[in-house]
Order: sequence, then C-alpha cells, then structure tokens
Amino acid sequence: MTTWYVTTGISLWETSRCWKLEGVDSQVLQQADTLSESKLLAEVDGPGLIELWKDRREEIRKELSVVSDAEKLNKATELVGKYFRQECWSENGLRALPAELATLWALFHRQIVVQGDRLVFIQGRSNADVAYMLQAMFERLLAGSPRVTAEIVGPYDLDPTESDRFNASFQEMWTKLEVEKKDPSTVAFVLTGGYKAVLIAIARCVSDGTGVYYSHENNPAAVIRVELRNRQVDSTYFPF
Repeated sequence: MTTWYVTTGISLWETSRCWKLEGVDSQVLQQADTLSESKLLAEVDGPGLIELWKDRREEIRKELSVVSDAEKLNKATELVGKYFRQECWSENGLRALPAELATLWALFHRQIVVQGDRLVFIQGRSNADVAYMLQAMFERLLAGSPRVTAEIVGPYDLDPTESDRFNASFQEMWTKLEVEKKDPSTVAFVLTGGYKAVLIAIARCVSDGTGVYYSHENNPAAVIRVELRNRQVDSTYFPF
C-alpha cells in the first residue's frame, strides 16, 4: 500500500470546466473538453462557454463557503453530484479537470496508483474548500470500484509571502504527515497543485526512495516522476 500526499491549488476555482451547463448540449461540452482554453476562446461559442463555466464555479464556491467546516464534505458531495461531469475522467477530458485530478487520472491509467492505496489531500488555509471538492469528486469517480481511500489533512497556512507563519505551518504539516517514520517505498507525493514554494520545500524534505510526481496543466497526461537515491536525482517522463 502506498500513501499518496496530494498538494492542492486553485485550478478548481480558476480554470476547471468539468461542470454541467444548463441548455448546452453534452456533445458541445465534450468537444470543448478536448481544447485548451486558448483554443476554445478562438471558437465561435468558446468565450460564451468559458463565461458560463466561470459563473458555475463561482456559484459552487459560494454555496460551499457558507456552510460550517463540519458540513463541508457533505455539501461538496451534494454539489459534485449535482454539477460534476464524470465523463471528464478520461484522456479527452483531462483539460477540463482540476490539475490535481488530471495528474491522478494519469497515475491510475498507468496503474501506478492501485487498489489499497491511500490518498491524502493537503489543505492550504487560503483555499481549504478545494480539498473537500477534490475528495468528493474522487470518491464519486471511484464509487463501486476497488477501493482507494481518500482523506484530508490540514488546513495549514502555506502562503510563502508570510515567511514566519509559512515556516511554522510547514513544519506542523510535515510533523503531522509523519513521512520520515514510514518506509520511503510506501510514500509518494503528487505536487501538481499549490504554491511552488510549498512544492520545493516538500521536494527538499523527502527521503531517498520517495517518489515525487508532477504534471503541467498544459499537458496533464504527461507526468514526470522524480526520485532521490544516494543524493542523485532520477527522473522519468511519462508522455502519452
């Protein structure tokens, strides 16, 4: 069993397009899924679709923001059930997914994440609601499938512009994860989302043998795996 620690960022609220839109044909949405945002903007209906998705994201964000922390996951599950388009969990839909889920799709597709593994979404305090949505989306996607469990840890103040708070919060997070108490071969990090300073700090702290995975939102199916062994960096690129 591998424990996967997944950092979370803002692509869910800023760029995701994996949401149902009233009055828009599903085939139109699926065709849009295959295009980057810049290419979609060049299409006749593209700017209108992007504006509708922006409105949908804001609607979801507002609905989630007004419930108590104790009810966040239940509310996120409700919103995902109402609006999430599960067909985006595919190679054609990766551009529409939040960056973290797109990377996880690639890892599942290659059977790098397997049955019995555990996902831990790391919350940043400034975007804590993202983790609830990602967990709800993930659990809906894998309902009825071999179990990979998902949970949340945090939130932590991981804004690098607040240096003293950042350092203290990062240490608190690292202590909570107890990474150094685990066999490095049973731990991996997915560092696609979040502040780059957090990603660098984590990469500097991992032990030899711990896998670190990253993909860029412009090509989410192409994943880079980095591993440190005997102070030497070994990297593998997994393009489609």
